[in-house]
Amino acid sequence: MLTCPTHRPIYFCAVPVDFRKSFDGLTGVITSVFELSVLDGHLFLFINKRRDRIKAMWWDRDGIVIIYKLEGGRLLSGRASLRFPRRWIPSETTPECHHWPSEKCLDCWKQVIDHAKEKKVTLVLEHLNSRDNSHPMKGHPGYFGDGVERCIDLVKRMDSPRFKVLFDVYHVQIMNGDVICRIQMYHPLIGHYHTAGNPGRCELYETQEIHYPAVMNAIVATGYTGFVAQEFIPTWSDPVLAMRHSEMVCDV
Repeated sequence: MLTCPTHRPIYFCAVPVDFRKSFDGLTGVITSVFELSVLDGHLFLFINKRRDRIKAMWWDRDGIVIIYKLEGGRLLSGRASLRFPRRWIPSETTPECHHWPSEKCLDCWKQVIDHAKEKKVTLVLEHLNSRDNSHPMKGHPGYFGDGVERCIDLVKRMDSPRFKVLFDVYHVQIMNGDVICRIQMYHPLIGHYHTAGNPGRCELYETQEIHYPAVMNAIVATGYTGFVAQEFIPTWSDPVLAMRHSEMVCDV
C-alpha cells in the first residue's frame, strides 16, 4: 500500500492534460501552470480530458512518483494501490479555479491599500517555504505564497508603491534558490529583508549553506537603505552573543 503525502500542499490542475504525458510532460505543465517545480515537494494532481482519470505526481526524496488511474475512489499503479480521499476529487472544475486564491488575496489587500497610502505605511507580503514541516518557525506547509515569483506577480498586480515583497533569504533559499540573482531581479519590488541560516533556521555562521556577506553586498548594491531583520532561532547558549555575531556577519 502506497501512502499519499497528506502533509504537503496540494495543487490541482483544473485544465485537462494529455495523459500520454509522463515525467517530462507533466513537469512542463507544473512549470507553465503553477510556476513551480516538482522538486518543491508539493503534491500535483491532473485530470484527463474525459475527467474520469487522475494522475498524482510528487517528489519523494529518491525520485519522482507518478500514480494514476481512478477506479471507485482508489488510484491504482501496477500492483500497488493508493487510497485517494474523495474530498480531493472535485465535482465541478473550471480552467480558472487555480487563480481563485490569488484573486481573493488581491480583493482583500485592495480594501486596505488606500489606508496604507494615507498613513504612509508600506505593506509587505512575506514569502514562506512550505517544504519544512519539522517546526512551525522553520516552514509553513500549505502556505499559498510559497513561490517567490508568485509573490512578485501579486505585488505587480497590486501596482502600488505601498505594497511590496518581504524577501526572507532563508525561505527563498529553500523554495527557489538563486538568492542573489533574485535580489538583483526583484529589488524594486522588495520592501524588507529577513535572514536566517539554512539548514535549520539557525545562526548565520560558516556551517550554513547561505553565504551572507555576499548576499548583503548584493542587497547594498541595489541601493536598499532599509532594515534587515535577523529572524533566526538561537541555538547558542548565549543568544545575545549569537545576535551580535549575526550582525557582524551582515555588516558589510
